[in-house]
Amino acid sequence: MSAPASNNGQVNTEFAEAIRDACVQAALDAYEHARMDGLCHEGAWEVAVGAMQRLNVARVLEKVEKHRRQQP
Repeated sequence: MSAPASNNGQVNTEFAEAIRDACVQAALDAYEHARMDGLCHEGAWEVAVGAMQRLNVARVLEKVEKHRRQQP
């Protein structure tokens, strides 16, 4: 997952943004499902936090790296 030195800042930003987006999506999905299952706000929030904690960061980074390789 290394890149030329001139692109390190851009690569780090892409990785950070991908992880942030994945965390937000995981939390939103988990919160929504928890609320539909009848949990109160606090309980749903705990489920959302747990989803972010369990996020497979390596998988997110692999997807970003795969996408970067496909670009010219």
